[in-house]
Amino acid sequence: MATLFSTHSSSQNILITFTIIFLTSSLLPSSSGITETDQRRPFKKIYAFTATPSPTPATPANRTYGVNFAVAGSTAINHAFFVKNNLSLDITPESIQTQMMWFDKYLESEEAFDDALFWVGEIGVNDYAYTLGSTVSGDTIRKLAINSFTEFLQGLLKKGAKYVVVEALPTTGCLPLAMTLAPSDDRDDIGCVKSVNNQSNAHNLVLQSKVSDLRQQFPQAIIVYADYWNAYRTVMQSPEKYGFKESFKACCGTGEPYNFEVFNTCGNPSVTACSNPAQYINWDGVHLTEAMYKVVADMFIDGNLCNPPFKTLLERKLRQP
Repeated sequence: MATLFSTHSSSQNILITFTIIFLTSSLLPSSSGITETDQRRPFKKIYAFTATPSPTPATPANRTYGVNFAVAGSTAINHAFFVKNNLSLDITPESIQTQMMWFDKYLESEEAFDDALFWVGEIGVNDYAYTLGSTVSGDTIRKLAINSFTEFLQGLLKKGAKYVVVEALPTTGCLPLAMTLAPSDDRDDIGCVKSVNNQSNAHNLVLQSKVSDLRQQFPQAIIVYADYWNAYRTVMQSPEKYGFKESFKACCGTGEPYNFEVFNTCGNPSVTACSNPAQYINWDGVHLTEAMYKVVADMFIDGNLCNPPFKTLLERKLRQP
């Protein structure tokens, strides 16, 4: 995958992402029923809009036709809002509006939309993170972030996007960052921060409603909702089933009890990484490991956590002349 216009992320970035590097090598789920003679790449391009580049950007040669428009720490809400509320951070220079401007400059012609998959990541996570401890309410962030995100999706669809995947927010209350900052009595049934997971879930309920509205407005497009929240939650309920031995500690970090310190994170000279990251869900306290990203990707591609199922999108694309 090519990563365009990315910035270097600070060791104190408060952000997470879902990586699509596992999606671009083969977008045909084994359960789709498509014959071997049809095993061709259904899309000439995959455009991914994410909050940050993948923490493991190196990809095999056969996975290089995806284009990722990513800014480390980017937000759904325009950066001016954070400046106005004295929440400006050096690591939040851009929002998804900027990603759209870059995309407009990159795109050669609108004909490219016919053979392109648009994967829109869990943009909005950083908006909540940057307001931790402030007087800005979660309700305000949810309203502004959803409105901005919806406008972004409408912009893609108006330009002619026909195949779009929209990711939900994950269970961010399971990240070492949230676990470290929240009081120990703020926990849910899977041991994560209840208040933060409830906030992400509330966001997703509104997002699903907006996606439903967009389907009515743009019937020519197929818009898939990827349920990142339940994918992450499913793994947390039975981590051993997916090969994970450590659910809460970060692989790369320092400090107890979650191997994470807000001001001494992975990337600092004194911080080391574990030798077995594939057994960890969390990489550095705010990103997941490559192993966890692959598990989530498999749930989306071959599982039942997309609505409509991802194979429905593929089958529709392959039926096109």
